Amino acid sequence: MRITYTFEDPKPAICFSEEFSGGALNTNDWATSVSRGSFRPGIVGGRLRLTEAVGNQATAVSLQRLFPGADNLIQVEFDYYAYDGNGADGVAIVFSDASITPQAGGYGGSLGYAQEPDRTGGFAGGWLGIGIDEYGNYSNWSEGRQGGKRGRTPDSVAVRGAEDLDYQYIAGSDALSPGIDATGRNAPHRYRITIDSRGALPVLLVERDTTATGTDYQEIISVTLTGQQADVPENLFFSLTGSTGGSTNIHELDGLEICADKVGEIQRRVDHFEIIHSGRGLTCKPETVRIRACDDPACNAFFPDPVEVTLSPSGWVGGDTFTMNGETTRSLAITSPGTVTLGVPSSDPGTVAFSQTLCDDGSGTLAVGQCEMTFFDSGFDITVPDHIADTVVTANIAAVRKDDSTQRCVPGFDEETKDIALWSSYINPSSGSQSVILDEDGNELPSFVTGTKPLFFDANGLATVSIRYPDVGRVRLNARYQGSGDDAGLEMLGDGEFVARPDHFQLTIPGNPAATSVQDDNAFVTAGDDFEVRVSSVNASGNVTPNFGQETPAEDVVLEASLEAPSGGDSPALSGSFGDFGQDCNGAAAAAGTACGQFQWPEVGIISITPELASGGYLGTADVIGNAVSHVGRFIPDRFGVTITEPGEIEAYCDISTAFSYIGKPFEWLSGAEPTLLVEALNVGGTVTRNYTLGDFQRLSPGSLVRTPAAADNSGLDANGDPFPVSTSLANPTLSVIGRGQLQYRFSSSDEITYDKTVQTRVAPFTPDYSIELTQLQDADSVAAPLLPTNLAPVMNFELRYGRLQLENVYGPETVNLAMPLQIDYYTAAGFTRNLADSCWGYNTGSVTLDQSGLSGGSTSVVPVSGTMDMGGSATGSEVVLAAPGEPNRGDVRVSFPVPVWLQGDYDGDGSLGDPSGVATFGVYRGHDRIIYWREVTE
Repeated sequence: MRITYTFEDPKPAICFSEEFSGGALNTNDWATSVSRGSFRPGIVGGRLRLTEAVGNQATAVSLQRLFPGADNLIQVEFDYYAYDGNGADGVAIVFSDASITPQAGGYGGSLGYAQEPDRTGGFAGGWLGIGIDEYGNYSNWSEGRQGGKRGRTPDSVAVRGAEDLDYQYIAGSDALSPGIDATGRNAPHRYRITIDSRGALPVLLVERDTTATGTDYQEIISVTLTGQQADVPENLFFSLTGSTGGSTNIHELDGLEICADKVGEIQRRVDHFEIIHSGRGLTCKPETVRIRACDDPACNAFFPDPVEVTLSPSGWVGGDTFTMNGETTRSLAITSPGTVTLGVPSSDPGTVAFSQTLCDDGSGTLAVGQCEMTFFDSGFDITVPDHIADTVVTANIAAVRKDDSTQRCVPGFDEETKDIALWSSYINPSSGSQSVILDEDGNELPSFVTGTKPLFFDANGLATVSIRYPDVGRVRLNARYQGSGDDAGLEMLGDGEFVARPDHFQLTIPGNPAATSVQDDNAFVTAGDDFEVRVSSVNASGNVTPNFGQETPAEDVVLEASLEAPSGGDSPALSGSFGDFGQDCNGAAAAAGTACGQFQWPEVGIISITPELASGGYLGTADVIGNAVSHVGRFIPDRFGVTITEPGEIEAYCDISTAFSYIGKPFEWLSGAEPTLLVEALNVGGTVTRNYTLGDFQRLSPGSLVRTPAAADNSGLDANGDPFPVSTSLANPTLSVIGRGQLQYRFSSSDEITYDKTVQTRVAPFTPDYSIELTQLQDADSVAAPLLPTNLAPVMNFELRYGRLQLENVYGPETVNLAMPLQIDYYTAAGFTRNLADSCWGYNTGSVTLDQSGLSGGSTSVVPVSGTMDMGGSATGSEVVLAAPGEPNRGDVRVSFPVPVWLQGDYDGDGSLGDPSGVATFGVYRGHDRIIYWREVTE
């Protein structure tokens, strides 16, 4: 249904437009009814079909909206089709009192609105019925209808009034031309009906446009609804009715539009009422009757809100009107023999349109025609206590009759034995496979009158029998005495209800390892995942009760979980539900009294599960608690979520001026900036399982994380064009709990990442691009992190340089110390150049080695010097100092400086790295290369 809003000064008009283009009427908007015949209104060929071309039909549809009756303007337009029959009967546009449940009226000439020929059964709560009449009897004063014309007026439109005025004729047209059913299948007439209650008296206007364009309306009826019509109700329902009689037509509508200044939403309504009774009662005592307010056609659920109901006939103990919730019992006092009809004439909230009260008169079935109850002056008053199934209880059978003077029940028998027929009948559920058993002889009671049993009635007219019922449900025990001899002609009947409830519920959990602690092989299911539970309703003898779950509404079992381990953990509720009793987990037929369900528990741990009756009281009596199943589990996480919270940062070797590190020098993490991972134990739904980190339920260890360092830089290449090789040494990370269900992996500060230095890796400076793959995370239960592998890319905000240390050859007299300068170079595309950015390397010449075989005599030694390079060694002091060997010791000394690999170089071009070296020459002063001649001048 499409709702559009059109604003007109001074107030808006709300329009409901229905094109009937779908496959079925929307049950949220429309209610349908069949009061006579079998055809139910529905959408056929894109139109609303109200009748088939079949005789003696009466149908109705009702829009589920409220239209305030006072101070309102209501206008209805529609295309009308009548065809494929022999000219009868028609439809009615109905406005009825919304406080009364709509029910369609008579068939034939009454058009589903006016009464039947016996003057009963008109449209319930009807206020106004505008009939579009092909045959012409709607305006005829005949067939029980009140007022109107004497004789038929074919092809006319007529108006009849309210139910409380016997649907009195108000106004009508003469025969119209073209006729009502001149439409055929494809040429509709369009009608417009307007009710204006904004003035002192409501005004009705009926118009027709035979072109169906909506632009050529001709007035048919215009009438002020004066005293001949009941006052407009507070709220109105809009309905459409259709009918046929001895003659027929197909009747259809399309293009329906209902507009009003004021429209109200209909409140939630009771689907229907059900009355359960035995069909008989005693005039000397009130008879108990059960009433249900149903929320759906099958009464699978009761109406959830309080309902004020009025019962008929009069005589209900406590009053005919009362408020009930769902299901209740009420006692009816009828003091004279006879038959009454039980019913619910009104309720608040009301029932859905066309709802009918259903009754069970002891037959075990519900029907409209089973609401009669007969009262007798004598009979049996039977009481049986509610009890646990398959336990023995005493049924008291009191023979009573009405005292003529006090009108009260007095004993009907006095210390005498009578042959009594006993039988049982199912009430809820309405059928079963087991019988009530007479415990004295073990015989089953029949389900109908057959045979008798001698019962002794004491001075109070009371007899007792011990009975046992192995199943569950509400059951009726019936008794009948057919007099003979002095009692010839006397018939006494009576009954009493009882409820047999389960003793307990028994659970079976397939595959449950029944863990009592954490072990390698006792994982059950992951947190939040399905696990199967089977439940059986069991009687006192331990046998399954087949009737459980077949009640109306069906009883059900819920499960309550309690935490066994870990201590102090969370204990959330189970989710899931059982399927129908008598079915397995696949919906196939299974043993009655047993159900299967898929349940979920969202945490880690071991639990116990207790089954409980969902309703809290079996059929309104006592509660039933099941046998708890201990040690359910162990439940484990479904997966781990891994989040890189800190990718880690490598510390630059030197960042005084330009941040850089040397190829070949191991990298370390910046202090406090080691890579960290957040690991969360998650259930199926992605929620953290807080119990995972309690006790030994944590099955992750530092070794559970598999890390695969890259063997090469992701983008850098060596001199051969191959990926730049990298060597990585990762120590074990630390694993710590940082929150419930949350852990942190932190890389070790001892980790080392080294860009390998070889002759082949001598390349120009580049920015490193390196990653470590987080390959796998799996705990001892094989719970893994599905989003792995993923790469961790540490921050490396520095330049990577290929460096080497250079020693400069020196010359000088043997009488003075020689200083051999140190210099750190790095490789560029143009060759080696001094590394002016290195003011970080701390040197100590104490490790320098000397080869003095080239000295002619004497010896030299290293004068230890230590310090920090300044701009790659250009400043005085960055040198190796050799002590003077003294005269006449002359010659060459080879100086070698052991340095780490990252300062080594291929000095001799042999393809391998070595320590830097230089030559110090004593006893020779060479001077500057540009000086051709030196002369020593003495004084």
